Amino acid sequence: MNLHRLYLVAGIFWALLAGGAAALAAFAFAAGVSWVFLFGDEPWPAAVQWVLPLLALFVGLIVFAAVLIMVSRYGRMQAAAQSANPVRERRKAILLVFAPLMLIALGAASAWLRARDYSADLETVSKREQALADLVAANQKVVAVDIMSDASDLNAVVRINGQRSGLYHLVMRVLPATGNAIVLTEDRSLQLPVGESDVEVNLKMSEVQQAYRDAILKGRGGVLVDELFRLDVSLVPALAGDEIATLPPNERGRLESADSPLQSRRMAQFPVHFTLAQ
Repeated sequence: MNLHRLYLVAGIFWALLAGGAAALAAFAFAAGVSWVFLFGDEPWPAAVQWVLPLLALFVGLIVFAAVLIMVSRYGRMQAAAQSANPVRERRKAILLVFAPLMLIALGAASAWLRARDYSADLETVSKREQALADLVAANQKVVAVDIMSDASDLNAVVRINGQRSGLYHLVMRVLPATGNAIVLTEDRSLQLPVGESDVEVNLKMSEVQQAYRDAILKGRGGVLVDELFRLDVSLVPALAGDEIATLPPNERGRLESADSPLQSRRMAQFPVHFTLAQ
């Protein structure tokens, strides 16, 4: 193969590489401009779906032709130059042929590795989401809160059911039904078996009265309290290390928060009638 043809082959490869890069850059630039200045988050016109690719193809073809013509002219000049070293020029032309091929191969390998890593990440995310769904399905849940109260005692039964045995935290809060100010809190650690469990709650109304004076009235008295209160119950699993390791990362930080799917909550109301002396 003569020197000019070698440069022509090199020009084709370089033109393909430069034209493809230019087309991608033009598409990204046009899409960015369209989003920032024209359409934003509004629905884009259907014509954009073919205008942007057509613009990118046009830019890519221009760059392809420009690079091919430039390299071809250079090769013709080198082949026609009488003073040129033919061996050195041939080596240079062969290097120019293989250089874009190596770049294309490296780019393809990098894209393949990124695609493989992305696929592996998606599989990991899918497994973690499935592990969370399985844990939520098997987790112990508060199915009912039954309250029996009178003037002296607050007696309740928290009914729990689930397929995951293990350690749980049962948090019970007494609040006025019309507000979110916590009057009384009790936190229990429970070792729950598979299936149904009943947890009894026994509170003296005198404890509720004193807690109401301290938390709501800040120590004051001379108040008649005659309203509905509520007992909020939440059940949170104390997960083992291997269970935490299988969860999605964002779930590990909100296990104790109210929006965690692993937390089960129930509420029941009961009437309260007492007078706090001065």
